[in-house]
Amino acid sequence: MNPKYKQTLQQLGVSPESIGYWYTLSALELASQDTMALTYVTKRVYQVIAGRHAVTPECIEGALRRTVKSIWLYGNRGLLEEIVHHTLPEPPTASHFLGQMVAWCEEDAVIPL
Repeated sequence: MNPKYKQTLQQLGVSPESIGYWYTLSALELASQDTMALTYVTKRVYQVIAGRHAVTPECIEGALRRTVKSIWLYGNRGLLEEIVHHTLPEPPTASHFLGQMVAWCEEDAVIPL
């Protein structure tokens, strides 16, 4: 896992004491490994994480939505808007947030030829 995920989530204001922090890290890991994961977020992200944590996919979906909304309301909105590359009149969707986070955190990654 890219260590920048943890660092960026904390800079955004998400605490490791929140279950949403850990579900978001799992989602970022899946999204970075499977480029189609965010296209089929319900089946390829929520269900996989739910299986790992013995909860329902709805639990994962809700936790991710609450985490993103919490960042937007109370966290570092300036950094969030820098990550998504535009101002946000409302919280981004979970899949949009995850996709932009992966792109943001992987920007410095070296792509093998």
